[in-house]
Parts: sequence; C-alpha cells; structure tokens
Amino acid sequence: MRADRSPRGSPMSLTEATKPAKQDSRKAKAATAAPPREQILIGPDFIQKGEPHERLDRFFADLAGRFDAAPAVISDGRPWSYRELNSRANQFAHLLIERGVKPGDRIGLLLDRSAETYIAVLAVMKAGAAFVPLATAFPEDRMVMIIEDAHVTMVISVSGYAARVAVPHISIDSAESEIALQPETAPLPDGAQDQTCYILYTSGTTGKPKGVVITHQSFCNFIRVAAASYGYQPGDRVYQGMTIAFDFSSEEIWVPFAAGATVVPAPGQQPLVGEELATFLREHTITCMACSP
Repeated sequence: MRADRSPRGSPMSLTEATKPAKQDSRKAKAATAAPPREQILIGPDFIQKGEPHERLDRFFADLAGRFDAAPAVISDGRPWSYRELNSRANQFAHLLIERGVKPGDRIGLLLDRSAETYIAVLAVMKAGAAFVPLATAFPEDRMVMIIEDAHVTMVISVSGYAARVAVPHISIDSAESEIALQPETAPLPDGAQDQTCYILYTSGTTGKPKGVVITHQSFCNFIRVAAASYGYQPGDRVYQGMTIAFDFSSEEIWVPFAAGATVVPAPGQQPLVGEELATFLREHTITCMACSP
C-alpha cells in the first residue's frame, strides 16, 4: 500500500486509498477483458529473465553501482547508502572466509531486523554459501531442529543471542572492528558458489517443519517481476516489519531494493501493531508498506 500518493503522484491518504474507485463502465470492461494469449506467454515479465547463473549478491552489487549514494536502509536512525551496504557486506564476507566459511556451507542467521541483518545475508552469499534464517522468537527446540536438519555449520548473531546456539558462531556486533579492517572489494571464494540462495523452513503446523530450497535465479526473477508490479520508486520509504524467517519479508526487503527505494526496519523481535505501528509509520515518513488489505 502506498501511503502518500496515487500511482500518478497525486496526494492520497490511507483512508482515500481504501475507498472503492469510481470507474467509467467502458474503461472497467476494457480493463477486465482477457489479455491476448501472446501477452500471457511472452509478456515483458517473462522476456526480462535473468542470466542462468544469476545470483542475489551480484544482483545487489549491480544495484549499488546504479543507486550508489542513495539510502538503501535507515536503521536505528542511521542511513546506509547502497554503496555502503554493499561494501560492508564485502568486508564481512572476507572475514567469514577467514573463519572457514566456504561454498556449499549453510550459515544460520539469528538476527532481528536491522541493517546488520541485510549485511549478513549478503556477506554469506558473497562467501559462496547459503543462509538459513532463524527467528529470534523461535523456541529452542525449533531452532535446534532447523540447525541440525539444514546442517548449519555456523550461526551469525549478535552478542545478546550468542548463548542460544551450540554450533560455532560469530557475533556481528563484537566483530565490527575486524570487519572494518577487511577489503571493500568483493571476495572470490574458492570453488563453485552455491546456487542455493537460502533455505526457509515451513511453520510445521501440519507436522515437522520442512526446509524449502530457494535458488538464486528463481529469487532474482521474483524480485525483478515484483518490483515492476509494486510500483516502488527511488525516494520511497518502505516499512520492514517481518522476521527474515518468514517468506513475506522478501517483499519488504529485496523488492524495494530492486527499485532503489529505502527500507526502514522496525526495531525488536515482533512486528509492530496498532498505535505503535501508526506512530512508527508517521515518525519515519513511511510511504509504502506491503500488507494484506
């Protein structure tokens, strides 16, 4: 939902945005007519496919070159440009490789919403590995099950959560000075990089949670199509309220990035609701948020 304007740029409040639109009957009929078969099969969304070996980390590096100094994230009041976010991810990736991370590894991420979370995601991929998101609100038994089932070899977290994992871990906040000493250039991991982007686990409401493998190419294709459909623009501020362990978070993070917009993560473990959410949206001048009607 776009909070401040219609698609054509005219002002629109949230109340106005939810009102049924008045349409000319002839225009409405034309809009609901079935598109020609050739548009379905060879429309622009299908023509603009990525390369067979496209990767999300390289996709973002291209965005960093394109949007450069534009703000990619505003986290805890601190803006991060696209260039800064990509450079810091490169530095962290170098440190991960020094710590033994290699292509084919599965790296757990136990982090709340923040710029450091997005840096960690990119760094894992730049090191050639795949990430496994873990929600900080997960009960211990679920977290242990996912770590064991996905064969997680290391967990990236912050010092406050480090004691919750029994596998080797690195606290991104404690390692900040080490990260800053690393090269800002993209690393070149030894061996073929993993085409698995990440492994997301189902809720397990109908049984044991199952890991779903998401490949780089399919995820990049989704981002590209969604960015064209959602209408995000450079200058937009997009609310990010979901944990990265929930699939919907990709629409709050990577789709806005693809459009050059700014992602504004909510603090804490849980999504904001009610008046707390409304206050956050106003105070941070949020223009867009992805949510159910």
